[in-house]
Amino acid sequence: MEQRQVGRSGLWVSRTALGTMSWGNDTSEEEAGQQLTAFVNAGGTLVDTADIYTGGQSERILGRLLRGTVRREDVVVATKSGHTPEAYRPVDGSRRHLLASLDASLRRLQTDYVDLWQLHVFDPCTPPEETLSAMETAVASGKARYVGTGDLKAWQFATLATWQRAQPGRVPLVSAGTEYSLLNRGADHALRPAAAASEAHVIAWSPLGRGVLSAKYRNGVPADSRAAFPHMAPYVEPYLDDRSRRVVESVCTAAEGLGVSPLAVALSWARDQEGWPPPWSARARSPNWRRSCPWRVCACRPRSATPWTTPPPGPSAEGPGPRRPVQVPGGIGKFWSKTWSGSYTALRARRRPSAGSGKAWARTSGPVRVSKLR
Repeated sequence: MEQRQVGRSGLWVSRTALGTMSWGNDTSEEEAGQQLTAFVNAGGTLVDTADIYTGGQSERILGRLLRGTVRREDVVVATKSGHTPEAYRPVDGSRRHLLASLDASLRRLQTDYVDLWQLHVFDPCTPPEETLSAMETAVASGKARYVGTGDLKAWQFATLATWQRAQPGRVPLVSAGTEYSLLNRGADHALRPAAAASEAHVIAWSPLGRGVLSAKYRNGVPADSRAAFPHMAPYVEPYLDDRSRRVVESVCTAAEGLGVSPLAVALSWARDQEGWPPPWSARARSPNWRRSCPWRVCACRPRSATPWTTPPPGPSAEGPGPRRPVQVPGGIGKFWSKTWSGSYTALRARRRPSAGSGKAWARTSGPVRVSKLR
């Protein structure tokens, strides 16, 4: 399996990772062992978990498997901290909680260190410098080799990453987590450029749209699917709407033409996105995972970050304002974003073309949809 560099760090991981969110609940320890063995035998290295997955049971199972099923040195262990569902507040990014949580994770994992320790959630009540100092302490003490973030908004990640990059010698954030799939492309607009600007790489979870892109829900909810269980139904239901159904039908059409499964199409699309730095992690599960994809993750082709002088990711053409085709003279649009349909979205207008130039121009309160006229 292809190995990819994480950010500008010395950490290299497999382009696909194994997610463990369901270990200890929907996935038994025996099944988890089979998944881990198949993943490592295929060349996979990155295994992603968190302190809150199934109340810590996911980490305990992984710790036992690292003792008997695979060798610890063959696996890159990534875990996360920050959620406190049983405390008086739901998130805690304080130095006290984060370091205590890391120690507890190490005990459950039965290891002296984790390869990648991620801040799972942003805590608005704790100063960012305190949160980051805890991550610095973890690296300095040898309990974590590298640090990143879990499911933060783009501005939150940018705040933390900029603080670390402001002074040479600080431990950089090498990764940023987000949900990303054909059903959820929100990261295109903010987190992707934020991560690229910080020279960090993206770990994207649920590239199968929480299992919906596997096409298992085309004709209803299967009895053995996630949506059939009360504790997981709210997780899947947002992607069972009409829009998602149309996307799934398009994926199935592409899969039929290519002679592969819809799952393979969805994973390949997410994994091989041009310009997305690796690696990505997913926690989507399919009953055919042994035949189509023995691990549950995807990563994309590496590409060095480029400045925003070329068309960067930006808002889609569905923004406010009229959607009128206009011809764009050079210099009107300073920043552009290519959309899925091949049109462009102007993010800022610079000047009105001179009278008699024969070039159309449109004023709007929001983005305008622009077509290149040949």
